[in-house]
Amino acid sequence: MNVGATVATSAATTAAIAAAAQQKKVLDTLKGAGALRPADAIALRTEKKGEAHTVKALHKAGFIGRTAGGHYYLTPKGIERQEAKPPPAGKVLLVIGVVLMVALGIIGAALAFS
Repeated sequence: MNVGATVATSAATTAAIAAAAQQKKVLDTLKGAGALRPADAIALRTEKKGEAHTVKALHKAGFIGRTAGGHYYLTPKGIERQEAKPPPAGKVLLVIGVVLMVALGIIGAALAFS
């Protein structure tokens, strides 16, 4: 694996973690508002960068439903996902640490042999 690929892998890992956090925020917002069926759907604010994409992705995946009026609610699949326990923070940090250590090792080796 070259240095560019390692850096890209680290960036992709970071982006995936951020996307998961943003998805959880949307699901938590809907559950907190009691939007568990079409009759209780709410409008979602998508002003921040990436929020509109997150809402579209959750809708496409079937985790949230959309009414004709443009309001959103959790589907049964979304409720299940929202209630799922996230991986322990220690495991996430371990994965990030391993990726960064490998990246630094490869960068060090590349510099040593150049």
